[in-house]
Amino acid sequence: MAAANGQPAGEIEGSGEEMLYYHDARNLDLYLFYKRFDADLRADLGFITQTGYRHIETGGGYAWLNDSDHWWNRLGLDLGYEHNEQLDDGPRLHGMFNSWLSYAGLMQSYVTARFSLGEQHYDGREFDIRFLRLDSGISPSGRITLGLAATVGAAVDYEHTRAADRVRLQPSANLRLGRHFEAELAHIHEQLDVDAGRLYTADVTEVRLVYQLDRRAFVRAILQRASYDRNTALYAAAVPADETSLLGQFLFSYKINPRTVLFLGYAGNYHGDGQADLAQTDRTVFAKVSYAWTL
Repeated sequence: MAAANGQPAGEIEGSGEEMLYYHDARNLDLYLFYKRFDADLRADLGFITQTGYRHIETGGGYAWLNDSDHWWNRLGLDLGYEHNEQLDDGPRLHGMFNSWLSYAGLMQSYVTARFSLGEQHYDGREFDIRFLRLDSGISPSGRITLGLAATVGAAVDYEHTRAADRVRLQPSANLRLGRHFEAELAHIHEQLDVDAGRLYTADVTEVRLVYQLDRRAFVRAILQRASYDRNTALYAAAVPADETSLLGQFLFSYKINPRTVLFLGYAGNYHGDGQADLAQTDRTVFAKVSYAWTL
């Protein structure tokens, strides 16, 4: 088992620690976070995904507050720095300066802009990382919520260890009709460019419908479509130029009592590429009972 997972055969022992200081006042917040995990540290349940490093993060922010009926009721400015390095005199994994500008106003509207600038060490190389991320949303009525997230800037093509530029857009909409029905539409568009040209374009669209039958039961349907357009000449390994997948899922949930929930459902997957049309690859019918108890 150890050899199959690239782990030493003998007994290993390591330690880890985390420390957090946080000051939160009406207008001012400050924080300091420290984390260190030995290379030989292991978690019984596998929740630690990385070891052998030290992480330090610090920053703070100031908020200007206004009346709730004003066109803005909160403006914020935050600054921070994070540093991640390998233990035992290893390389710096990444160092990043971050800044945030945030706004909150009428109709539960908000806009947060984050600008990050730094360096990342990966596979023996140093990469300049700089990007701008925008998160925004608004609820023009109690029934509709609209959102948009966008990221643009320098990134890394981890598969081929080279610099890249990424654009990612995530529009979303949520519709609530009455007390029982809710519909959500979300889309992700991402494109990655390297020096030689466009590496890939990916689009993922998901529709989620939920109907609350009563306080105990609801039904949910999910339909997700993903499509990928790749420039195969820029890949080291063979990959399909065009690829499409489709996922459909239906779920019925019934709460028998506060501690017991019954789930019944169906899921089906479809796949297609430039060599074959979209066809079903598998289907699943499942039933599950969840029960919680206290000791």
